[in-house]
Amino acid sequence: MVTETRNMSPTSCVIWNIAGRFVRHVIQFIVSVVLARILAPSDFGLLAMATVFTGFAHTYVDLGVGAALVQRKELTTKHVNTGFWLNAAVSILLCLVLALLAVPISQIYGESQLRLVLMILALQFPLSALSVVPVALLSRAMRFREMNLIEIVSTTVSGFVSVSFALAGLGVWSLVAGTLVYPLSRFVTAFSYTRWVPVARFDTQVFSEIARFSAPLVGSDTLNYWVRNADNFLIGKYCGTTELGYYSRAYAVMMFPISQLTYSVGAVMFPFLSRLQSDTAFIKRVLLKAHRMIALLTVPLTLGIFVTAEVFVEALLGRKWLPIVPVLQVLSLVGMAQSIGSSVGAVTNSIGRTDVSFRMSIMSAAVSLTAFVLGLPYGAFGVAVAYAAGYYLIVFPMGWVMAGKLISLSLRELYSNVTPMVVAGVLMAFSIYLADRFLVDRAGAVVRLVLTGALGTCVYFGLVWLFSKSTVLEAIDIFRQTKFEAREVTLRSSNDA
Repeated sequence: MVTETRNMSPTSCVIWNIAGRFVRHVIQFIVSVVLARILAPSDFGLLAMATVFTGFAHTYVDLGVGAALVQRKELTTKHVNTGFWLNAAVSILLCLVLALLAVPISQIYGESQLRLVLMILALQFPLSALSVVPVALLSRAMRFREMNLIEIVSTTVSGFVSVSFALAGLGVWSLVAGTLVYPLSRFVTAFSYTRWVPVARFDTQVFSEIARFSAPLVGSDTLNYWVRNADNFLIGKYCGTTELGYYSRAYAVMMFPISQLTYSVGAVMFPFLSRLQSDTAFIKRVLLKAHRMIALLTVPLTLGIFVTAEVFVEALLGRKWLPIVPVLQVLSLVGMAQSIGSSVGAVTNSIGRTDVSFRMSIMSAAVSLTAFVLGLPYGAFGVAVAYAAGYYLIVFPMGWVMAGKLISLSLRELYSNVTPMVVAGVLMAFSIYLADRFLVDRAGAVVRLVLTGALGTCVYFGLVWLFSKSTVLEAIDIFRQTKFEAREVTLRSSNDA
């Protein structure tokens, strides 16, 4: 039997997850801004071409083994060692397969340099497999403090290497180096916490148990992956590295506020709602409150990016990235809706209706792929517009119609719940636009961004206070509770030391 030490309360785990994710995304954002100022758009486009295939292969490195080890009620050394060697074997196979496919993949894109990039990037799979079991053991023991420190350290080291290589003039290889250093650093830091060493033992019965649990997860991940990356593949194939570089940077900028705010909430929401699966009325109240908090923050961020996209890009990325402005504006509007739409899965899965989740995934995949194909003749901007139209007109409303039936939540209730924030956000965006027009030719991009950002913040929260004072008070109450819990964790850590 594997011994475990649980040293954090669930609330502390939540705090560390949110704080850790925030720190990692800030580091990633800073590194991406620095790299964008040094490297050419084609460098990012070349890596994005490779990532379409390396990212797909990466979904098979874990094979659901980490989740299987965490989920088991009783964990033995046989399960741990079998899981490790299964990951090791699959990762080595993936490395060899990708290396062999490097030539035909580079021919598909018509980029000869892509061949060597893919061959080198294939090494990330064995490196990633090394940390699957150690991280799973930490997760099972609820040692989220250590898990988040692992990710922060790995992200920092990877970013430092990428920037160093970029300053040395190594172009796309700076991005490749950072990609390889990340899993290596993750393994080293994870091992320093667990001190776990595998034993040469593989149990076929345990393998069957893991496979039965993991197979549905792998199938779902495969479908979701290609839906999320079909746009990158199509733009890279038919529009080239530069166009894909612009699109991938615009998407990354748009995803920063969405992934930080909504995914952190979603990671907490799923296990919490799972405990309330029979009380759909309470789930509905919790969900609406979560949506208000998400909208309170993501609406001004996304609409602010929409209206200041040009000065935002010039100030942070530099003038060479100005072609991404139209794409960024469209994707920012998608991000505003996705911040609410991302919680659909938490609702359906928490009450055991994974069949509904699967049907929604199929619907979303069909709509998204159709949109990508229709928009492709018009380049990255066309793909973004078609995707936005499909999401707003079909994916978002249909997804919530299907999920809303499970908890008696209508679209009208869903929309009216966040209407005050959206109205305040639109008025804020209009005020920012007028202010920026006044500042044109009077101040630099950085000054314009700071001044309009400060103005927008004041206008937005003033309007929200006017339209929905209770939402602001809810947010203040949550902040106070989180601050108290963070102080408790700090004091407990000091006492442990």
